[in-house]
Amino acid sequence: MPTEQSAESAWRHHARSPFSLRGLTVVAEFEVRAIRNLKSGMLGQYVVEPLVWTALLAAGLMSVQHVVRLDSGREVEYLTFAFPGIVGILAMRGFSRTIYRCTIDRRWGLLALKVIYGTGPLGYVLGMTALPIVGLWIQM
Repeated sequence: MPTEQSAESAWRHHARSPFSLRGLTVVAEFEVRAIRNLKSGMLGQYVVEPLVWTALLAAGLMSVQHVVRLDSGREVEYLTFAFPGIVGILAMRGFSRTIYRCTIDRRWGLLALKVIYGTGPLGYVLGMTALPIVGLWIQM
């Protein structure tokens, strides 16, 4: 029969700091494997989508209104004006995929598996958001 001390040491690995970066590489590895399984969507997500937003939407609206007047009286080209909005749309779309991936982790038990491997909360969050941040930089 296990003693109280051995039972305590068996559960000690769960009492780690929430700011632990331990397991960051495990989470990132899981995400890289997930991206490898979705190779067909990668070209569309990282190349075609930004081009469509810029070429079709922004350039199309630029033909209607070439210059935008700001409150300060300055005039800015429409593509320059639209760029932060396009980046915002792409960022929201990428991070909504991250939220979806976190939901899938909880639903299918992958979050528990990552915690068993020793991932702390900060390591999990950074591991889940590292690839979308890199993807956003590629898109920009």
